[in-house]
Amino acid sequence: MNRRVLVASRAVILMMLLSTALSRGEAAAPTPVVRIDVLGLFRPPAVELVAVDTASFSFNDGGGIVRVLPPGAAVALSRNGGRVQAVHAGQIRENGRQCAVTPAAPDGRIEIRLANGFRRVFCGTVTVRPAIAGDWLQLVAHRPLEDYVAGVVSAELGASAPPAALQALATVVRTQTLRWRGRHADEGCDLCDNTHCMLYQGEENGAAAVRRVLAPLRDVVLVRNGQLAMAPFTACCGGAPLPAAWIWPGAVDTGPGRTCDRCRENPDAVWTAIAASPDFLPRIGSALGGFAPARIRVEEPPGRSPVVVLAGDCGERRIPVEEFRIACGRTFGWNLIRSNRFQVRQAGDRLQFSGRGFGHNAGLCLAGAVAMACAGATVDAILNFYFPDCRAVSRASMASSQLGW
Repeated sequence: MNRRVLVASRAVILMMLLSTALSRGEAAAPTPVVRIDVLGLFRPPAVELVAVDTASFSFNDGGGIVRVLPPGAAVALSRNGGRVQAVHAGQIRENGRQCAVTPAAPDGRIEIRLANGFRRVFCGTVTVRPAIAGDWLQLVAHRPLEDYVAGVVSAELGASAPPAALQALATVVRTQTLRWRGRHADEGCDLCDNTHCMLYQGEENGAAAVRRVLAPLRDVVLVRNGQLAMAPFTACCGGAPLPAAWIWPGAVDTGPGRTCDRCRENPDAVWTAIAASPDFLPRIGSALGGFAPARIRVEEPPGRSPVVVLAGDCGERRIPVEEFRIACGRTFGWNLIRSNRFQVRQAGDRLQFSGRGFGHNAGLCLAGAVAMACAGATVDAILNFYFPDCRAVSRASMASSQLGW
């Protein structure tokens, strides 16, 4: 069969997965609700929640009192010891262990306002409680799986990306969400809204348009050997993707020696950054466990993940490259060490980092997926390129034990 015809045929098969499942009488898979820790990086001691659409608020231990919030009305919440205190219409109303603000409609909107002026709109219920790890409030958005997937895809790629790229990313995000459920269980939620898990900024800014594009492949996931695949994504792999298993044990690899030339025109494909401050190494040493290195180098052992070697008077410490990148990002911002594929040259206090890609460099390359889609590739072709040993199936065809939800 002609290769172009074969690719097109496989794409049609993928697009028909859900209708085929329904025609066989398979019951639709239950819709999971994802609990997302939102705005946690701000660690707010107080917040204001404004009803964009009609909503209500109540405390889970407040005697069942439910107070209505008409559009434009707000409830101010602050931490009071181990409880949350609510002020509404200028009066202290209740306090309790957890406050829930719930729109009257499932997709009703709630705007969260922080004291620093930051605002963000979320759909659905938002719960607020004292954070377990500190003296701030934890905000958790509760969203059905497909709405969460659309929100992540719109935040990571945007509604203007080609449909095939959006659908490929959605398949990966859906798979990762189900696989990573409870990643933040010790904090009372499933995932966070930043790049430690997946970027989520609510469902404004094009998420509705993205949801329409994703509808034909609703509920499709990647499996490997009958189980949900570990299928990560990165902004740009720089043409030299790292095997995912070097970063996450048990992850799906793209295969030894595979290269991705699809992202070579991306601005992040090749980068250089300078750190000239004399406190760079002391600060990064402190962030990585409290020591004071004076020298740095990167080693790439054959067949293994790169490591960053920090050396000082007390000897050497070997740091996994992903751990080093995240520590640098949290300490100096994410535009210094942009990826896990880099080298460093040191001349006194001046460090020059030269690297490839943006992010962890493993799995689906978003820049590459967009380039492939712009060139006419189908979602099936994109997924097969980056995950050749995986299959795309509907959630309805899998047992709950396989889904892990």
